[in-house]
Amino acid sequence: MFNKSIIIITLGILKIAIVVFSLNCNKSENSTNLNQVIKYVEQHSVTFGMTKEKNRLLLLLNFYDFNCPPCFDDFITLCDSLNTFLDFNKKKQLAILFRLDSTATSLNSQRLLIWAKANNIDFPILTANDSIFSKIDFVKSMAVVIDAEEKILFSEHFPMGIKKHNTITQLLTQNE
Repeated sequence: MFNKSIIIITLGILKIAIVVFSLNCNKSENSTNLNQVIKYVEQHSVTFGMTKEKNRLLLLLNFYDFNCPPCFDDFITLCDSLNTFLDFNKKKQLAILFRLDSTATSLNSQRLLIWAKANNIDFPILTANDSIFSKIDFVKSMAVVIDAEEKILFSEHFPMGIKKHNTITQLLTQNE
C-alpha cells in the first residue's frame, strides 16, 4: 500500500515536470517567433511602434473564439478595465491583432471599426493573415504583455479573469 502511494506521487511529479519543461520550451520558441508578430504590428500601428521602451500589450484574437460567451465577455471586461485605468498615452502601448482565416476573410475594415466603437474599444485594431499567427502556434485568443526587449512578461488565453486583468494593468503601468 505504501509503495503504491509513493509510485503514484512520483508519477504525478514526473507528469508535472514534463508539462512545465514543455511549456518553458514552447515559451522561448514562441518568444522568438513573437518578434515577427511584433514587427508586423509596429509597421501597421505607429502608436504601438512609438512605445518600444515600455511594456506593451498585444491582444491576439481569433473571431471564432468570440462564439464562446465567457471568452467574449472576458475580452470586453479587459478592454473596459484598460479604458478605465489607462490614460491616453498608456493606451498607445496596446494593439489588437485579429487573425484573418476562412471565417473572417471577408472582414471589412469599416465594419471592424464600427464593431470596435460599439464595444467602446479605442485601441489600434489590425488584421493579419493566418500565416502570421501560425508562426507562434496560435491556438486561441490571448493577451500577451512584452517588455522593452520583447520578452514575454505575461501570456494568457481568454477567459482569464479579473486577477489577470489586474496583472496586465500593473505590468503596463510599472515602467512609467
